[in-house]
Amino acid sequence: MRTCDSCGAEILDISRFCHICGHPTPLSTGPEVLSVRPEWFFAKEDLLLQKFLTSPGLPKLKKLLPSYWEGVANGDKGAIGSFRKLAVRVTGSSMFPSLLESFHEAFTLFGQPGQCFEVFVGLDPEFGQENAVCTFDGETPVFYFVNKILPLMSEQELKCIVGHEVGHCILRHPLHIDHRVTQGLAERPLEEDIVEAISRDADIYASFALSSALSWCQELNADRFALLLTRDLSVAMGAFVKLVLGFSPPTPLDAEAFLRQFTPSTPDDLIESPSHPDFPKCCHALKLFSDSNVYQSLVGGSGGRPINEIDSLVSEIVPEAKSPTNQMIEVWLMEFVLMATVAAIDGKVTPKEDEVLRKSIPPPMRKQYEELWTFCEESYNRHENYQELMERASLLPDKWKTRILKRMVTIARSDRKLDHKELSEICHLAVDIKAQRQCDKVFLNELGLEIQW
Repeated sequence: MRTCDSCGAEILDISRFCHICGHPTPLSTGPEVLSVRPEWFFAKEDLLLQKFLTSPGLPKLKKLLPSYWEGVANGDKGAIGSFRKLAVRVTGSSMFPSLLESFHEAFTLFGQPGQCFEVFVGLDPEFGQENAVCTFDGETPVFYFVNKILPLMSEQELKCIVGHEVGHCILRHPLHIDHRVTQGLAERPLEEDIVEAISRDADIYASFALSSALSWCQELNADRFALLLTRDLSVAMGAFVKLVLGFSPPTPLDAEAFLRQFTPSTPDDLIESPSHPDFPKCCHALKLFSDSNVYQSLVGGSGGRPINEIDSLVSEIVPEAKSPTNQMIEVWLMEFVLMATVAAIDGKVTPKEDEVLRKSIPPPMRKQYEELWTFCEESYNRHENYQELMERASLLPDKWKTRILKRMVTIARSDRKLDHKELSEICHLAVDIKAQRQCDKVFLNELGLEIQW
């Protein structure tokens, strides 16, 4: 670790900017503390972090929500407290031995042998729907694994998930407080003044957009740790497939064959998650990294494309909005609508908050949102008739269809606990809606779903 010349915060040896104040911190010329080399990772993350920390909209956002910012550290402590009360702490070699061994192997490989850490396994965390989470208790990394993913994974696949979370830890992502708070705001219903500020203030929107792009970079960099730990692209992608699907497909995934059947491009009107790239983009970015000279040299290969060239191609995957347009604002507000709908139906949003969010939507977009909101409510309240819901989805504006279909499959898989045959039938209904992309069809086929296209 090194110290920032500006604010005194501890920073990673491979960081080009301080994760607290954004001050440039040229790489040390001394001996590396970590075996991890900076050129292994997507440099755009550091650049976006500096842009985000110095963006004009960030102080404005903090001014709107000062208490929310101050409460993040306490929120982390509360989450860790919940882990210790409600989850099982993994200790010794008799409980999930491969999980602990994978963590020790990862920290040793990445230059931190003997690193102290805690691992918990439990039910879905209250703070979200993540499969695994990394946070810090002081300087000690704390990892939480949702119990349902452990039986799905082979030892090598589980190692990929461990590598991804250790990557977040080594790159200190959980300590990027301003970024995490901004992402939290992007993924939950907001008060009226916040939504109004986002939709009307170009600076605040730009900070949100930078935060989203930064999140994507962080996830893609953490994926590289997953691949570096296992050195097997098919295993890494197979683990990601199981996380997306929620069950083990009947046949192993052939990563090369799978990737050949779709392009990484996504329609401009497809709504993306503010925090995570979609599955095809993650796979494509990881495949690009596996073709780099850096990775090939690590696995005993020869040749490979220059890492700078690879990162340039990966940059095309990561969105970076320079300034908001009406379409961008509409997409962002769309995220709020979807999140608020789910939260309202789950009883986590009061009727008053529901009304506030509806009123905050700009009038030209309100009718479209009302239609979508109604559809989302019905999709959660009327599980018994998927055929009708799919037909209703076909009447929605084209740019929302793919997102709605994915949500429908998620509902069918998790909320209703449908079996393999029933899930296949629901996916088959989705095929009739033109917004379903070809790569999604290939994706479902590769997962072993017996659907006749």
